[in-house]
Amino acid sequence: MMHTDTLSAAVASTASPIDVELVRYADSLDCMQANLAVLADVAHGSATELRLGRRLHLRHRRGAGGLNTVEPTLAEQLADARDHLGLQVAHAQAGLTAGELLGDLADGQPRFVVADAFDLAWTPYAGQRHMSHSFLVRRHPDGVELADAYVNDTPWGQARPARWVVAAEQFAELPARLEHALVLVAVPLEPEVDQVELTEQAIEDYLTGLEAAAGTPAGLDALVLEAWLLSRARRLRAHWLAGRPGHDPAAIERHLQSWKLVCERIYLAQRRAERGSTVPAGVFGMFASQVRADLAVLATTPPGAADARQAVDPAAANTLPALDADHQALLDVIATVLKIPAGDCAAASSLTELPGYSSLRLVQLVEALESSFGIEFAAEDLDPVQLHDIGFLRRLLARQAPGPGSRTAEQAS
Repeated sequence: MMHTDTLSAAVASTASPIDVELVRYADSLDCMQANLAVLADVAHGSATELRLGRRLHLRHRRGAGGLNTVEPTLAEQLADARDHLGLQVAHAQAGLTAGELLGDLADGQPRFVVADAFDLAWTPYAGQRHMSHSFLVRRHPDGVELADAYVNDTPWGQARPARWVVAAEQFAELPARLEHALVLVAVPLEPEVDQVELTEQAIEDYLTGLEAAAGTPAGLDALVLEAWLLSRARRLRAHWLAGRPGHDPAAIERHLQSWKLVCERIYLAQRRAERGSTVPAGVFGMFASQVRADLAVLATTPPGAADARQAVDPAAANTLPALDADHQALLDVIATVLKIPAGDCAAASSLTELPGYSSLRLVQLVEALESSFGIEFAAEDLDPVQLHDIGFLRRLLARQAPGPGSRTAEQAS
């Protein structure tokens, strides 16, 4: 049997990025859509995946623990691929091993494969989390070609588009049992018309199925996923709307920034709940306001219509005092978390100006600062708008920090 680290080594030595011109919007797609997008772009041209953004909806179902979720089923993903990406399932297999699939690859058709990411060595979820994940596979003169276009930052590392070749026997020993292996063929694309199916009633039905558990650990876990899925879907919608009449690009950009802040706030709350710390108030209310704002900002809007009120104001003005030892210690922790030279932080006023910054890094930075300075931030201070500001962080530390040194920044990261 092939060990996971054997495939990891093969991936590391042969991986190469998928042509960025092929899947241009991978950072707005989930782990199923990203690889359906590769097939759609091959069949119909670059950026075909953008057509998924023409439909504004809030399709939801009862998920784990009886909570509402917008996470689509595979059947729904494949229906969307047919309706929006011009892809139709021609052949389907389920529950087979990689070795069993090998013989079928002789037909030359690529397979869209779904398996448990826990067993897929090239993903950051390997050995960390059980979740269905897609990739593409086809025969290659040197063995088997694998491709995965997914983009995400996780606590265990980054997922980035890659394509590589492994020996057939290596693929055959893949530990994961394949949930599905599908052949998708091109069908004519439907006319590209706007489809606004989002309604106020759908929004309230969805939120009602989440609100009761919003303050529980399970509810916060669910909100992290819901905000992540919706923010990506709304970003793709914004890309589709770009250049079309009847929309205010500035209002849409503010709305997307608000979604980013909502995701950060929810993730901060979830991490604090995991640690038994006080959770910031108003997390579900912020999420609900953002979901309600989708309809006003991202549906068809007459030119000149007033902007919808945003759930979060991204603007925050603060003045940075002169550099001192504690400020330098703060910059050292920031540099360690972002994995950049400390000198790169000196001139920055906002974390968003620094390379490597992301919502995930913000949460890691808060935890690293608490550990390094021996403190715990008050729940009311965990506002992502303010936390982006390095001056605010400095003043926050000055108010309550006994000083750095309870642990080193390296240990905290």
